[in-house]
Amino acid sequence: MERISAARNLSIENQPEYWRLIVNGGGSERILVEARPGEPLRYVTTFGAQRRLPASGILPVENVERVVLGWSRQDEAWHLGLLLSDDLAQTRGSRWCGLAFWPDPELDLYRDIAGQAGQTLAQKLARPFTIVPPPAAARHEGAAAEASAAAALPALPITLHEWTLSCPREGLLVLALGARWGRARLLRALWFLFLSAVFLVLSIRSLEGIIAPTQPAFLPYLGIASAVFLLGASLRLIVTILTRERRIEIDTASRTIRAVSGGRTRWMLTADDLRGVYASHSLGKSRHNGQQRAVQYGELNLALKDGDFRWLLQHGPTDEFIAAPDGDAQSLKTERVIALTPAAAQTLLQAAALHIAKALGVPAYFDQRTSGKTLPF
Repeated sequence: MERISAARNLSIENQPEYWRLIVNGGGSERILVEARPGEPLRYVTTFGAQRRLPASGILPVENVERVVLGWSRQDEAWHLGLLLSDDLAQTRGSRWCGLAFWPDPELDLYRDIAGQAGQTLAQKLARPFTIVPPPAAARHEGAAAEASAAAALPALPITLHEWTLSCPREGLLVLALGARWGRARLLRALWFLFLSAVFLVLSIRSLEGIIAPTQPAFLPYLGIASAVFLLGASLRLIVTILTRERRIEIDTASRTIRAVSGGRTRWMLTADDLRGVYASHSLGKSRHNGQQRAVQYGELNLALKDGDFRWLLQHGPTDEFIAAPDGDAQSLKTERVIALTPAAAQTLLQAAALHIAKALGVPAYFDQRTSGKTLPF
């Protein structure tokens, strides 16, 4: 199954037997539009009403002249839609029927995936597919904006709690787990082993009468149980240390990402396997009249085309804040997934997601989760 994410919680699912436009809201998915080979385009009532399409929920293929993808200078986004026949255009007042869009001030960040969505739809409808590129002036402006935004991104290396994203050589990014991660857990495992031995020795000697009997009498058995528990916790830490993926390599030439542990490749994915890179933040308490919210938790994931996710790293509370775009404090109170651009990056995790996404040639997204209360300052 092939999935392509678009703005406003929309996604496009393409399979040999159908093409679907899906909206994800409230934790559930709903099909808005469906196209099947040799059949008319079908859509839900609300979708058709918003676009002044026939109330029957069915659009004959004969009413679709072509599928079009074009970049709009007005909102700096790629728009995918249908160019309808003249007869239908007269009744609805326009030949254009929009389906999905991708904000893209850089002009070419989402062009390929948007083009793929349009091409597959055109194939299902057996209609021509046309791409309307940005005008030359917009291309120059976009290149300047992209250069400015790239300069604004934190330079590598970027430290994310116990991880560091670096560029040891041209064409290679490395996400490495610091040595202190292993040392801290090894010391904890040794401490658990020591405590386990102490509990075990004291409990056995108490049962053998070598030391004074304890009150109540079940304490030696509780000590043995505690020793077994601590031994298990210690062994679990040791196994984690030995098996944890400590190095993730991103090769820009082959557009592959792989996890390495002990000199062996644990897993590997190509850019064709991915829908994008997700930087997720759980936002806590707010300040400055709700215009900023503190970052309580962060997570970096790869979104796979099969709908699953590959976890990369996580971190706890930081001293970073997410500011409301254009002063819209309400936007910080909602859970949402939006396209992430260099100009919009506000945290080191978001910057890392953009670096990785650029190396792989896939889009980056910001997954915002909310919690907490408002501070009085």
